[in-house]
Amino acid sequence: MDRLYDHSAKEVQRIIDRLIERNLSDSSNLAEEWAEVAKQSAYIHWIDQIEIKYPEIAMIATGNYQHLTEELKELLQKKQSLTIDLLQNQMHQMIAEVKADNPKAVKDMIYQTGKKRQLWPVRRLVNEFALNGLLDVIPVWLVSPEIASAIFPLEEKIFDLVIFDEASQCTVENGMPSIYRGNKVVVAGDEQQLPPSSLFKGSVDSDEEEEQEEFEESQSLLNLAKRILPSSLLEWHYRSKSEELINFSNHAFYHGHMQIAPNVNHLQDPAAIQWHESNGRWINQQNSVEAEDVVKLLKQKLIEDASKTIGIITFNAKQQAAIEDAIDRHSEEDAEFAVIYDQVMSRDLDERIFVKNIENVQGDERHIIIFSIAYAKNKEGKVYNRFGTLGQEGGENRLNVAVTRAKQEIHLIASIEPHELNVTNAKNIGPKLLKAYMEYAQAVSDLKKDSIEATLTNLSGEVNTQTQEGSLQFDSPFEEEVYEKLTEIGYSVDTQVGMSGYRIDLAVVDPNDPSKYVLGIECDGAMYHSSPAARERDIYRQRFLESKGWKIERVWSRNWWKDPFGEIERIDRVVKELNS
Repeated sequence: MDRLYDHSAKEVQRIIDRLIERNLSDSSNLAEEWAEVAKQSAYIHWIDQIEIKYPEIAMIATGNYQHLTEELKELLQKKQSLTIDLLQNQMHQMIAEVKADNPKAVKDMIYQTGKKRQLWPVRRLVNEFALNGLLDVIPVWLVSPEIASAIFPLEEKIFDLVIFDEASQCTVENGMPSIYRGNKVVVAGDEQQLPPSSLFKGSVDSDEEEEQEEFEESQSLLNLAKRILPSSLLEWHYRSKSEELINFSNHAFYHGHMQIAPNVNHLQDPAAIQWHESNGRWINQQNSVEAEDVVKLLKQKLIEDASKTIGIITFNAKQQAAIEDAIDRHSEEDAEFAVIYDQVMSRDLDERIFVKNIENVQGDERHIIIFSIAYAKNKEGKVYNRFGTLGQEGGENRLNVAVTRAKQEIHLIASIEPHELNVTNAKNIGPKLLKAYMEYAQAVSDLKKDSIEATLTNLSGEVNTQTQEGSLQFDSPFEEEVYEKLTEIGYSVDTQVGMSGYRIDLAVVDPNDPSKYVLGIECDGAMYHSSPAARERDIYRQRFLESKGWKIERVWSRNWWKDPFGEIERIDRVVKELNS
């Protein structure tokens, strides 16, 4: 049968070649049309023959395939539920075994934890019972490396697995005792965020120059682990509701590799990042006028929706103090502000308003982030370009941490325009990226898509962006055909929507609201086949996009080859239903 296919292919190709040759000497388009008809007919015939031999292929793009996808989704949910039940049953069994094997230890443990007076310190309790059943009945502990060293016995492999989070901020010496206590270790972190604090760290003298260099290279546990252990990139970004909130960092620090869902409201107004002009002056390393503007904006956002959490970030400690003083002053003078501010500050710690500088904001997140740039002209009208730790080597990581804290909105308050920052002679990249971020924020605030893309593409000339050139980009000719048919019936369609590797093939602009997309269309082209697992490409990807507000429809190549007009009618019907 395979030989027959090969023979048929050669014969059909010979006929097509003859028709094309005739076309070269024929001024009419008849030969070209016949050549195309013969080619498409041959392809359809081959597909039919292959599907006869492999009937499971015919299931793709049919209602049966949709049924299989739903079945897979249900099985994955069932597996998750069964996994929980399995773990619970294992825990009950483990507790029963511990009671049977260590009855006295269990009795003493219950007694010590039930006392009202003369309670043991946690360290004594854990050391006493850790190897006598405590770690079996409480198998998961959430502690810092320092606490782990303080309370757990120094025994090798007492834990099956030790996981470090935010390992970029963990020193090697702090992490090693926890690693010793584990059988396996997972080290997670981001080298583009803050390194361990060196505030209380002494210097190390060594006669061996190589030994000193080795020590300096491994300033964090993450850095050491990356050099020794196999590594993988965690590409998904979960925090930001709008891609504008993370696109800058994605291109400036991660080479566009982070997976970010594009916006349904692609011309969101007001924008996710908003620029606010202030008229402050830089006096004594702070900007009191800008601090007042920050508090006024804070009050406005609290009145609009007090349920949204808010964080305020500055670029130096003195501006942080100025804002804190302004908040205290307004709380005394403005009764309305005082009431709503006190209500918010009575919530749980991670829901309260914070005021921090870029040195200590890592790990925080809020719905709304307000930036006080603070830098401004002094009394003489001159802008001093001194950027503190931001201008030091690695200072750009502080900017990366700061600009990625927001879930929904960023408000940037500035007393100068980006062009007034003179960063040409800056020794390190931090000040240059600050200027670029200010340019980016202005462009986003003004809804200037061309300026946004230009800023992301030209970040100091040192960033390998993945933005695509040209107005139309397609993964495959099949995808291009779908685009052409949709535009022929009057729809406005954008291609390869998104500014990360996570793009939607085709997005239909809402006929009633050009600021948003009404439908995303996924084709089984290169992007689809690049996913290594069925659950990722058929379940998780669509679920992720739908969680961001997208309505997704699939156009399968098999259906398109069989009945392109039927597929276009189906898409047209879906769009009309969504707009009804």
